[in-house]
Amino acid sequence: MRTTPRTSKTAFSRLHYTDDHRRGDGATINHVKFTTTHKLKRSITHEQYDDLEDSIIFDKSDADGLSFHHYDVLVITLCIADTDVKRIMVDDGSGSCIIHPRVLVQMRLEYKLIPHCITLISFNNAVERISGEIVLPILAEGITLEMTFHVMNQEIAYNAIIGRPWIHAMRAVPSSLYQVIKFPTP
Repeated sequence: MRTTPRTSKTAFSRLHYTDDHRRGDGATINHVKFTTTHKLKRSITHEQYDDLEDSIIFDKSDADGLSFHHYDVLVITLCIADTDVKRIMVDDGSGSCIIHPRVLVQMRLEYKLIPHCITLISFNNAVERISGEIVLPILAEGITLEMTFHVMNQEIAYNAIIGRPWIHAMRAVPSSLYQVIKFPTP
């Protein structure tokens, strides 16, 4: 089944297909050619992922013990700087990784905080300032990645928020429906 991009009427006027789209080979949007790769069980339009060999899929076994019709966010536990940190929200809508200062105090790592003033803007245009940054190793299933966390002193229900920088670096696929995150392991 071929899907078409969702666009508004104003954006649709800028969408120009070549004759290739009739054959299913690709489309040109603003003179940029996009092709769809079908060698996986899903379509990927990013050429940089052409070398992927394994698909990440979710099936009934991932739903064990879940009651559906839930609207829960995906909350996980990760080993950050040799400490198991619970209540980490996985947010693929976030462009940064955020950690609360109370976590750094409990880990006795507040001295590693690099003062830095950056403004983060949330989805509702609320402006939040961070108090600094810290680079911490995150261990997940034998893979360790150094990540920059923004330290934000806001009252949140989570100890940390893991955003797209970590998700993409891990080549992970989170599913809030199945309450699981999957990524390739060595």
